[in-house]
Amino acid sequence: MPRAFPLARTEQDRQAQHSLSIAHAVETDRAGGAGGRPALKRHPVVGRAGSETRLREALSEARVSTLVTDGQMDVSGVADRCGRCRWHLPHSVRYLLYNDDVSGDRNQQLTGEVRSLAYADYANPVAARAVLTRWAAVRRQEAPQAAGHVERAAPQIGVYARSDPPPAAEFAVQTTALVEREMRELNRRFENGGQWTRSGAENLLQWHQVYRHDSKRPAGWFPDSTLI
Repeated sequence: MPRAFPLARTEQDRQAQHSLSIAHAVETDRAGGAGGRPALKRHPVVGRAGSETRLREALSEARVSTLVTDGQMDVSGVADRCGRCRWHLPHSVRYLLYNDDVSGDRNQQLTGEVRSLAYADYANPVAARAVLTRWAAVRRQEAPQAAGHVERAAPQIGVYARSDPPPAAEFAVQTTALVEREMRELNRRFENGGQWTRSGAENLLQWHQVYRHDSKRPAGWFPDSTLI
């Protein structure tokens, strides 16, 4: 489940700074959550600063079987099955529609169509790809950027479709939201007006993940300090 955010805010800064990428392993927590609600267990797998290629190489070494991505990164060949975040697809289409000069009620209508298609229960991956590709073909003249985006995402939405027999490894989740929350927290720490080296960015990434997921380890490193 990878997600990448640029740490620079301007094109000039982007040449001097790095993108930060992170991937979490997520599985169903059999113990459940509060009140018996479904819950998930997660832990960070890899994180890299710099080119997204560095994260792809690290994920390949981790032998990932199934992967959910936001579509911004090239993860081809990383996992046996790569799925597109079902929440993120209509979210991206909404903004691309604005770029296509489609706003107001029409924007909401088309975004709603994509949301419905992304979450539909398809009989097989071929049917899913066909429906999404058809939507893109119909809307291409009105909204070329949004249509192209949906067409490219179609194969990775199709992996959620039912198949007979079922795949050996099902997706525990269908969204990158868990990783995006982590990235928003990291972004807050990077917005300091300065520039980070790649090693410095990766050190902060490692510290943040340890802090969030194994808070007892910093206590061993800094016995006289109190985590806040």
